[in-house]
Amino acid sequence: MSEDTPVINLHGVMLDKAGVVAALQERVARIAGELDRVRIDCDLPSLADTLSRSARELLEHTVTALEHPATAPSVVPGLLTAFDALIRDLAMVESSNSFLLVRLTDGSSRRVDCDGRLSP
Repeated sequence: MSEDTPVINLHGVMLDKAGVVAALQERVARIAGELDRVRIDCDLPSLADTLSRSARELLEHTVTALEHPATAPSVVPGLLTAFDALIRDLAMVESSNSFLLVRLTDGSSRRVDCDGRLSP
């Protein structure tokens, strides 16, 4: 590996730029699938569009970070972790009738009504 090729430690696995790009592509595909599910199955197109914009920005930040070998090893792992968190959060979104059910990481769930009110 040349000196200008960043080596990224992702959860204990050392990846070169190609490895990071492959990991990034896998995450982008998973997010796309979850967004389709939220958009179509959950009938929440506005939420899916908003999260899609966020995912695109995250992708742009990751690609930009990879172009800077000096800082990529410290920045890219956090960005990929953010992708993982987005995937996890998207997987917890469900819809039923006219409310959004969000499952939280502590095992509880919250219901958000159409008008934005939270239920216990």
